[in-house]
Amino acid sequence: IGSLEARLRERELHLSTLEETIRSHEGKLRERETQIGSLEARLRERELHLSTLEETIRSHEGELRERETQIGSLEARLREREATLDHIYNSHGWKALLTYYRARDRVLPVETKRRKLMKKVFSILTKK
Repeated sequence: IGSLEARLRERELHLSTLEETIRSHEGKLRERETQIGSLEARLRERELHLSTLEETIRSHEGELRERETQIGSLEARLREREATLDHIYNSHGWKALLTYYRARDRVLPVETKRRKLMKKVFSILTKK
């Protein structure tokens, strides 16, 4: 009987140790579940943030395409104007005008009394 009672006490001690271990594991399990819930909330928050960022990126990509179209249009206008300017520079009228200005600047240099006098004479002659 003594041996059975000792084994019974041993079994009860072992049972109480197991119950304590189970309670400890249940506490840890609740902790982990709380952590999982927190992580899931953070994950949902990050996914929402990510979708907002993706939407912003799509918006910026649309703006970028618009800007590229505008740039292409402006480059075409620039090429047209450069072609027009080249045409003007190669024209006979432009060459004649440059020749006139060179001759005028030789005969009437800038900031001289001669040039100032000619300007006054010209303004008197052109007044009505």
